[in-house]
Amino acid sequence: MSSAGLEAPKRVAVLGAGAAGLVAGRLLHDAGFDVHILEKTSTVGGVWKYRPKDVVYKSLTTNLPKEIMAFLDAPFDPTLPSFLGHAQVQEYLENYAEQHALSDLIEFNTEVKAVRPVRRSGSSSSSSNGCDVGEGKKDGYVPWPAGDYTVLKENERDKEEEGEGPLWQVTTASSNHRHHLNQQQQGERQEIYDAVVVCNGHYDVPYTPSLPGLSGNYKGRILHSREYDNPEMFRGLKVLCVGYKSSGTDIAREVASVAKEVHVVDRRLSKAVKEGMKEVEEIGVHLGNIYRRPDVLGFFPGDDGEGKSVGFVDGSVCDGVDVVLFCTGYCYSMPFLSGGTLDEEMNPSSSSSSLPTSDARLLRIKDRAVFPLYQHLFHAYFPSLVFLGLLHSVVPFPMFELQAKWLVRSLLSSAQQEQGRSAGTSSSLPSPPSPSLPSRRARFQWLEEERHRRKQPLTDNFVSAASGATSTTSTTAAAAAAASSSPTVPPQVVVPEGPAGPPPAAAAAATAATTGLGRDWFYMGPNQWAYNRLLATQAQCLTPELEQDLQIRKGIYDDVSKRRPIFPGGRDSYRKCEYRMEEIKKGWTVMEGEEKEEQPAKNERKAQYL
Repeated sequence: MSSAGLEAPKRVAVLGAGAAGLVAGRLLHDAGFDVHILEKTSTVGGVWKYRPKDVVYKSLTTNLPKEIMAFLDAPFDPTLPSFLGHAQVQEYLENYAEQHALSDLIEFNTEVKAVRPVRRSGSSSSSSNGCDVGEGKKDGYVPWPAGDYTVLKENERDKEEEGEGPLWQVTTASSNHRHHLNQQQQGERQEIYDAVVVCNGHYDVPYTPSLPGLSGNYKGRILHSREYDNPEMFRGLKVLCVGYKSSGTDIAREVASVAKEVHVVDRRLSKAVKEGMKEVEEIGVHLGNIYRRPDVLGFFPGDDGEGKSVGFVDGSVCDGVDVVLFCTGYCYSMPFLSGGTLDEEMNPSSSSSSLPTSDARLLRIKDRAVFPLYQHLFHAYFPSLVFLGLLHSVVPFPMFELQAKWLVRSLLSSAQQEQGRSAGTSSSLPSPPSPSLPSRRARFQWLEEERHRRKQPLTDNFVSAASGATSTTSTTAAAAAAASSSPTVPPQVVVPEGPAGPPPAAAAAATAATTGLGRDWFYMGPNQWAYNRLLATQAQCLTPELEQDLQIRKGIYDDVSKRRPIFPGGRDSYRKCEYRMEEIKKGWTVMEGEEKEEQPAKNERKAQYL
């Protein structure tokens, strides 16, 4: 793709130089955009850059083989093993940045403080023309009108179809960094961009659920997996690990090598206890010094008064717990966008989180999800604000690339449409291409329909009527009418909720307060392949070769899923396997390692969906 024919390159800010930011920056630059990648640290790589007591711990090894992790046109070194250490992934990303000369586009040590929509007063132009805010004030940049842009009013005129959209004022704080123009810049700075691509990841703010009695009764140490670096600090201790998925099972295994006991809270066991399933007998509750436990009922002082006892919903009790280690993931946080933190949702009236009256609210973050994003990618109201890499339980790098390809096509289409409007209706000009996105109303309607498919609570409407809540029938009819003259809405991707058992009865009231619109909203799992095809279709790059590539990656992904241990903390013998993509046969092969995990055959079937 190329922006040839545009009057001037559109300025795009990419926030973050991790895997998503690098591939987005590369594709945008290749398409002719003026790209500025803003990175708050001194290097590329994002989460893969090892720093003690950060997201990546010392011994972390990938749980996906390199054969499917790689970008679509940039395979890993074939001499490396299939499952890599974090340093090898970091080196891959550094090489990718060097190969595509991306460092020239990156402003290191640059923290994004604020991103706000603005418009140029007294001018119909919506191009930034490379002006910073100082120049912009002379031209009359003013804030976009205040309001809540996370919903769409039923009777609102769709201004977007008339070409009226915001520019973006980005405020950054930098110190002694190398600017992409080789300038030394310090202090706070504001610039105007035509589009902003958010690639800041979602592994920054730890998520620690509130458990009954934890803050009042428990006297031991409380940690989150973000603080974990190696198991030595747990030597000889009794550890309660809350969470059984990727980080929980790997860290539990490592901690068990030195700890006295490791008790892993596994919500699947809660479901088995409640429903009388056979899973307890099939998987078991004990493996060496690792014990499966159902959901926590509460913490209490205990008979000895030490304050290290915890009860579980099956009536069992564990005394003498020295450390509670939360392996419960992270919250989405974008404090540079209005509405971009969980605090603003939970405490809307607090002085520290309430929105300024002059601000335009852009996001809602609820239940570890971000709204309102069309197809989990484009801001439904302002599609020049784009979010890459928010989905989880996916093969990330190739999905980032396909998301970036769609965003490039969308921005090119928007720029060419704008140029066509500016040039008038001269018959000598070619007709501008059709937009790659449906109308604003259709995008919001997709959110409504997605929520209904997932059977989410109906306490929050994305489309609201002037007199109150809009019924499903009326919004559907309105969307159908609006879509009749707009581009076809892409095929729907039905994404079921991730595997999770019901909350314990004793904690149901507390859980109900946090269960709602976004629970597992970004979970993909087996549905990621349909989503990848949707991305490629919209980006107009779904070739037979790409289809074959996706089929091979899916086959390897499914095989790895079957081989992973079911028991949290079980041996990771699946990482002994070596995968290879066979170019001639257009398939893949696997060589099993010597170490075998001793499991009943029936557990292999169970592993397909756990």
